[in-house]
Amino acid sequence: MVPNDGADDEYDDDEGEDDFPAITEAEPKAELGSMAVKAWVGAIVPPDGEDKVRKVPAGEPSQTLTLEWAHGFRGHDTRQAAMYNKHGDMVWITAALGVVYSKATRSQRFFTGHENDILSIAMNPADGVTVATGQWTGNKSQGQAYDPKILVWNTEDCSTIVELTGAHQRGISCLAFSSSGNRLGSVGMDDQNSVVVWDWKRGKALGSAKGGANQILMISFDNADDGRFFTVGAKTSAFWTVSPGGKVAKKTAVFGRKYKPQSMMVASAHRGGFLSGAYQGELYEWTGNSVSKVVPNVHGGALFALFVNDKHVVTGGKDGVVALRDIALELVKTFEVGGSIRSVHLHDGNILVGTFEGSILEINVQSGQTEVIMMGHGGAKESRYAGETWGLDTSPDNEHYASVGDDRTIRVHHVESHECVAFFNELPHRARACSWHPDGKQLAVAIHDGSIMVFEFHPGSSELRQVAQFQKRNFTQLPMFPNQGGIDELRFSPDGCMLATGSHSEGKNATGGAVDVWRTDKWTLMSSCKGHTSFVRHVDWTVDSQYLQSSDGNPELLFWSARDGAQLKGGATMLKNAKRASFSTNVGWPVQGVIRKLPGFVKEMDMTDINMCDVSPDESLLVSGDDFGNVALYNYPCTNKADAAALYTGHSSFVMNVKFSKDGRYVMSAGGHDNTILQWRVN
Repeated sequence: MVPNDGADDEYDDDEGEDDFPAITEAEPKAELGSMAVKAWVGAIVPPDGEDKVRKVPAGEPSQTLTLEWAHGFRGHDTRQAAMYNKHGDMVWITAALGVVYSKATRSQRFFTGHENDILSIAMNPADGVTVATGQWTGNKSQGQAYDPKILVWNTEDCSTIVELTGAHQRGISCLAFSSSGNRLGSVGMDDQNSVVVWDWKRGKALGSAKGGANQILMISFDNADDGRFFTVGAKTSAFWTVSPGGKVAKKTAVFGRKYKPQSMMVASAHRGGFLSGAYQGELYEWTGNSVSKVVPNVHGGALFALFVNDKHVVTGGKDGVVALRDIALELVKTFEVGGSIRSVHLHDGNILVGTFEGSILEINVQSGQTEVIMMGHGGAKESRYAGETWGLDTSPDNEHYASVGDDRTIRVHHVESHECVAFFNELPHRARACSWHPDGKQLAVAIHDGSIMVFEFHPGSSELRQVAQFQKRNFTQLPMFPNQGGIDELRFSPDGCMLATGSHSEGKNATGGAVDVWRTDKWTLMSSCKGHTSFVRHVDWTVDSQYLQSSDGNPELLFWSARDGAQLKGGATMLKNAKRASFSTNVGWPVQGVIRKLPGFVKEMDMTDINMCDVSPDESLLVSGDDFGNVALYNYPCTNKADAAALYTGHSSFVMNVKFSKDGRYVMSAGGHDNTILQWRVN
């Protein structure tokens, strides 16, 4: 580690790690069983009249998917990542997408040039339509460039202007344009947080320098001088100059004896100097290289968001408050928004707000009213890790779908309006699965401690009312809870009389997970299906509600009599002609062809790489979600690895869930670590 000349020594070491919006990688999935023991092979039994593998490969489906909506905002580890362009369209990032929302048409359009997590975004102040976005490093084994790239693009038509690569490692943590729009500053995620200044129009780096070992959270150029900028972060604040020849020089910011040194979370140019938002909620004003003024108690907690124009200063904090000040920093008005504010932007009398909780809001300054533009899933509450979003199911009414996540929330979205029409924000633990009852009025949610909560939903009402909670498995005693154990899947039987849940092991005698079957009239346990040697990942019913199939982490596909829990030893043969109400597992005759080598990849997939499958209601299409961010569409069944597939991108992480709407008109997908739900129209 390169020494930092003792610049950190004066800082108080009082920051809690969970308050720093650090960028984190996706945690590895739970390890599956050894691929050397192909436990799934015996479950591949064709129905009568079919070959084990169809000899003639199927072509690509005639139907296609069109991305219609993204429920997500990367607010858990970013600063100032939501903004207006000059036309008043809203621009933000989520997963591998740049999202542009038109309030006039209530529609989204997408920039899709990235193939991995977008970590940072900046708007060009000179034209108000050009943005730059920076991503995580690519994966060579997946045919991606290793250098993390910056893409400059137009928010009017989502077209790429220029690609910048070759100057950073791992990822691009923050970006800023100069006031003239001619230069672009970027900060990388290497060990020394390298700072690069670009002549982006020519696609060339002018110069670079080491930022130091401490994490840089924000970069901001001087309002009048393209050769001067300011960086702030975790126990680091510095002023920089760029010479005409491209030499980048750094001077450590001076707090002096009068003002308390502390970590700065965000910064912006202001009146020939700069402002910065402090960890403890103060607003620092800088002149030259030194603090000239501190406004105390601006927020009751870290000041994460800051926007400045020629008349106003807008701030947002961990306390859920947005504050509007005049340019002299006198308070004009405050707005109680809730959550933790991570982005603010003022345009034409409105303030755009992005939150840690994954939502986009708009405040009308004059009326004080707040409108929810998009409500997504946000960061996990109990750790610095972002958490994930797995749980997803579509309602039998064809108008709604629900999602649950590690952020301990439920979201119910309307298919046509795209609005979050009902929500619940106080689940006791993480949630990884949900299922609609066939009547469309009840939603069951699997809680990570092993309990099941059931909520009642009535269209037209925003309320999700809890009506039941019950439990057989208890994972809270596991040594690594909440990062161990849980229930990953649950499904109501087609007749609505039973609910099946698939769990992890409770750690007793090294046994595997189990499938528990509950009666829905009194929520009492009917049977437990035991025989798995690893965690249960998928559960599917036959249409007559008599039998279950479940697959685990080995992966092994087992078959059960639902009412008594008896294992059907010859179930693959016995049920080879039985019609399934769903086919979510990647194990079995009609889905075996999805395990393949993807274009540009070095190796073929293994059985761990497909996370969820679903079959369209008319049984003509199969959709899958994989570890590489793909939503893949096949003709159903898919028995041959040579069957053609259409791959759709937008997610940046493991696609942990995919579901057709019950009328087959839509596909919904959940992106795991990217905490984004995508809605696709089937054309």
